[in-house]
Amino acid sequence: MIRSIELTFPIRTSSDLRDLITKLLRGNSTDRLPLKDVAKY
Repeated sequence: MIRSIELTFPIRTSSDLRDLITKLLRGNSTDRLPLKDVAKY
């Protein structure tokens, strides 16, 4: 199981996309952005 990882994004990646990806990849499933909320992003 991966406990932590440092993500790096290409310079052109928008802050909104970085935020979305980070929220989807949280280790604790209860802290992750629910899939139903992805469309609202």
